[in-house]
Amino acid sequence: MTSLLPVTDHGRLEPPDGADSLLTVNLTKAGPIAIWTDGPVAATRTDGHPRTRIEPPARAMIVEYLDCGDPVVSTPVTLPVAHPLLDVLPDGSFLVVGSRCAWRRGIAEHNALIIDREGQFQTTGCLGDGIEDLHVDELGTIWVSYFDEGVIGNFGWGTPGPEPLGAPGIVQWSSRFEKLWWASDPTIVDTYALNVAPGATWAVTYTDFPLRQIRGGAMITTQPTGVEGPQGVVVAADGRTVALLGSYDDPCQVVIGTVTQDRFQPTRRARLDTGDATRWSAVICRGPEAHLFAGTRWLSWSINEL
Repeated sequence: MTSLLPVTDHGRLEPPDGADSLLTVNLTKAGPIAIWTDGPVAATRTDGHPRTRIEPPARAMIVEYLDCGDPVVSTPVTLPVAHPLLDVLPDGSFLVVGSRCAWRRGIAEHNALIIDREGQFQTTGCLGDGIEDLHVDELGTIWVSYFDEGVIGNFGWGTPGPEPLGAPGIVQWSSRFEKLWWASDPTIVDTYALNVAPGATWAVTYTDFPLRQIRGGAMITTQPTGVEGPQGVVVAADGRTVALLGSYDDPCQVVIGTVTQDRFQPTRRARLDTGDATRWSAVICRGPEAHLFAGTRWLSWSINEL
């Protein structure tokens, strides 16, 4: 019988006054951060394709939480980008990035926005289309992973347009939106899981789902992990004990193993004891911790609890 791993139930994220539709959520050192709007925002156009912009821009709130579900700080913003992701830069300003971005008539849409604590735009730029995950590290650089359309090209990127900015699959950017580092393995078609931990960045990529460790500008790749479609990866403080969360068949599956050189050796299989929450709208991994969101419900699990 598969063992169950207990999770921490933090309750639900409460909306701010005047907003009731949750667009996106992420985790900072202080706690969750989210974007809410005062009503649903259409994710697709009438032809069924994803939107890249919100027209007219939506009234939104960037909301910060602590270790409970009650809002602590709310910042009103005017949101022009569809499918937003967000994080916080070291100076406290917000980074908001639309995951879809078009190249039209020789011009790249600006889908990356730096917004100050008053809700005013400070800088805009382009981080490319097809963004899967976004995380600002402790030094203030921006790690972005891309799904297949961002790697191969869509919305004008690729033939006949320029090479997609996300073609490497994983890119590290400066806060001025300049490329600092990028993966150079052409087998990366899609990045399923990303964890920007202190000292190293970890990822699991499609097609064979190897575990990738990026440290000091070098990327070490293991053999395929044997886990198809993981949604998250967490890493213990020793840098050797790793857990892969989720799969195509079971979002609560956990495969724990050790990493030595270029090999991942599974040692245990288990499931997260999440009760009736079995599908995730967001899986956010930070070092040893995985934060799981089912709508506004917030659960977490740490590999340090083993």
